[in-house]
Amino acid sequence: MVLTASGLGLCVLLGGCSTKADDGSSGAGSGDGVKTDVGVTDDAITIGVLTDLSGAFKANGLAMTAGNELWAEQANADGGVCGREIVLDIKDAGYKPENAMALYEQQKSTVLGYTQLVGSHIIAALKSKIASDGLFTIAAAVSSTNMDDPTIQVLSATNDIEMLNGLAYMQAEGKLKDGDTVAHVYLDAEFGQNSLQGSTYYAEQHDLNLIGIPVGATDTDMTAIVTKIKSDGADLIALSTAAAGAGSVVLQNSAQGLDLPIIANSSSFAPNLLNDPAMVEAMKNVVLASGWAPVGAEGDLSQTIESAYEEEYDEPTSFALNAGYVYGLTWQAVLEEACDAGDLTREGVLKAKENITELDTGGLSGTFDLSDYRVPTTRETFMLAPDASVIDTGGLSVIAELNEYDETAAYKAPHEK
Repeated sequence: MVLTASGLGLCVLLGGCSTKADDGSSGAGSGDGVKTDVGVTDDAITIGVLTDLSGAFKANGLAMTAGNELWAEQANADGGVCGREIVLDIKDAGYKPENAMALYEQQKSTVLGYTQLVGSHIIAALKSKIASDGLFTIAAAVSSTNMDDPTIQVLSATNDIEMLNGLAYMQAEGKLKDGDTVAHVYLDAEFGQNSLQGSTYYAEQHDLNLIGIPVGATDTDMTAIVTKIKSDGADLIALSTAAAGAGSVVLQNSAQGLDLPIIANSSSFAPNLLNDPAMVEAMKNVVLASGWAPVGAEGDLSQTIESAYEEEYDEPTSFALNAGYVYGLTWQAVLEEACDAGDLTREGVLKAKENITELDTGGLSGTFDLSDYRVPTTRETFMLAPDASVIDTGGLSVIAELNEYDETAAYKAPHEK
C-alpha cells in the first residue's frame, strides 16, 4: 500500500465500509446487551481520524495515520474489540481550522470519537464542540495547556515535560551547570510557549539565567538571533521551533563558532534537515527530548511496526508512526474497559478511560495513566540524536532510554491540581 493524501481518500475502512451508526443518545442496547449510541453497531466501532495529509504537517499526519491503520488491522485480525470490527473514518483537514470544522460537522453523527486530531489551533477551534458532544479525542499535539477537558486526551510527555527532562539530561551529562545562561529560542505559539514553561521551571530550580527568544512560524533565518545568543554569553541553547528555524539555529551555531550544546523538543526536528551534509555535521551538538521512541528502536513492538510498515507502505516515515499506533492501543484499552462495563456509549467510553492507570505502550513511550486528564500521562522521555544513517525511518537514534528526572517529577502541569 502506498500512503498518500489522494490514495487514502476520505474514508478508509478496514475490512469493509459501513455508514450505519445509531444516531440517538438514548443509549439503546445492542444485540449482545452492551449499551451503545453514536458510532457503534452490533458489528462495528467507527472511530474518526481528523488529520493533515496535505498541509504543513503532512509528513507527520501520514505517519500517524499509517500507525492508526496498522493498529486497526492488527486489532481486527485478532477478532476486533468487543466482538466488533474497528473502522477508521479518515478525513484530511489540510491543517486548516475552517476545513476541520466542516469535516467535524460531517463526522460527529457517525463516529464514537477521534483517534487523532492534528493541530493545536484546530483543537482550540473544536474543543468546545467536542466537549459538548462528548467525543473521546486523542490530541495529536502535546501541549499540557490542552489538558483542561476530559474529552481531550494528550498522550505521552508534553512539551514542557520534554524540555524539563532535556535540560536535566544535559546537566547530568556535564553540558549545563547551575548558574549558567540558557538561550531558549521558542515558537511564539502554544508549542513554544508550553516548552518555555518547562525551561522556566528548571531555571528557577537551578538559578539559571534564562533568555527567552520568541520567533514566528515562518522565521527561517536565525543568523541575527544566534549573533545575539553569542553576545549574551549563553552556555546552552534550547530549541522549541519549527524545523526550518531550528535548522538555521543549528547551522549558525556552527558557522559562528559557538558550538554550544543544544537541547530541543522532538517537534523541532524533521528528517529532511539531514539531506544537507553541513547540517549533519552541525547536528553533532544536538540532543532531542522525545516522549516517543523512533521507528526501529529496540523492542518487539517497535520492530513489528517497522516491518509491517515496510510491507504495506512505500514512503519514508517518522516517530509519528509509533505515536499513531499507540493512539490506537490507547483506544483499544479504553474500549475493552468500556465493553467489560457493558457501556460503549460516548459517556461510557469517557468513564472507562478514567480506570486506565497503567497502559503498557510496549516501550514506544512511558506507561500511561489516563485517570486524570489534567495530569501528564507519563513524565518519561527518550533522548535522541539526529542520525543520517536512518533517515528513511525518521533520522533519529536513541542515546538515552526512557527516564524521568527529579525536577520533572516535582513539576505541576498548568491544569494539574
